[in-house]
Amino acid sequence: YWLFNTMHIDGNLPATILQKYHVVFDYPNKKLTIATPGSVKPRGEKIPVNINKETGIVQLEAFIDNQEYEFAIDIGASYSFTSESILKKFTENNPGWPQMEGSAGCANMWGWWPPHEADWFVVRLPKIQLGNVKVEDAAIVGLPNKVVGPYDIGTWYSQKTASPVVGFLGPNVFKAFRIEIDYANNTLYLGKESAFDSNDLDMVGISVRLEPDGNYTVVGIVKKDGQPVLKNIEQGDTLIQIDNLLVKGQTMGKVVDALHGKPGDIKTILIERDGIQISILLEIRKLL
Repeated sequence: YWLFNTMHIDGNLPATILQKYHVVFDYPNKKLTIATPGSVKPRGEKIPVNINKETGIVQLEAFIDNQEYEFAIDIGASYSFTSESILKKFTENNPGWPQMEGSAGCANMWGWWPPHEADWFVVRLPKIQLGNVKVEDAAIVGLPNKVVGPYDIGTWYSQKTASPVVGFLGPNVFKAFRIEIDYANNTLYLGKESAFDSNDLDMVGISVRLEPDGNYTVVGIVKKDGQPVLKNIEQGDTLIQIDNLLVKGQTMGKVVDALHGKPGDIKTILIERDGIQISILLEIRKLL
């Protein structure tokens, strides 16, 4: 068995280990550096951070919609997450911000945690200010209350951070950046290395779940303005093939990439419903 079967990985390198080093996550150049403290000359915008010395988890201040929030940084997550109540407040103040209901793409974490990914609230934020660095057009998922037992996502995650946070920022926020973590000096350096790609949710608007047998089940259809963005596909359908990709046994990333594309393009999808295989055509939309 894989440690996380959606990704096909054998192990996990935790922050408790990484915090002993000087670490650089260079997303645009697809490079990870783990160095002896003091051996790397820092570069990028300097941002003070707070680090839990027991867990190694880093947190920092973020300004969104002229309000200050504390977020953890979670490089191992698939996306960025906070509480639905916080996102609802943003959209009440800014009704024009792009929003949708239902996870898709990398926001579709596993399809089963927590329940009802098809109902998740997702918003694209015009700006997240991190120190002197401005991140534009990154999306974030709002999770409902009691997402982990009695806890909301912020309260649950705050059990691992040095002080309370409202959620965590994942790789989708940082994919245009080089992130350098100087654990010894409680400092993060952030440098933009490429243009930010805000087309991560240009795709077929479905949420999927990987089953124990390697098949993928459709667990929901994304909604915009309360209406499903697709017809002809239903919750409970089994994905068999996306264009030329046979889905069974693939990683979540492979399936998500196959559903991604240019708005207006058509994907040929083979599904199984009630024991019958059906070929359908589904349009790629800019969901956010």
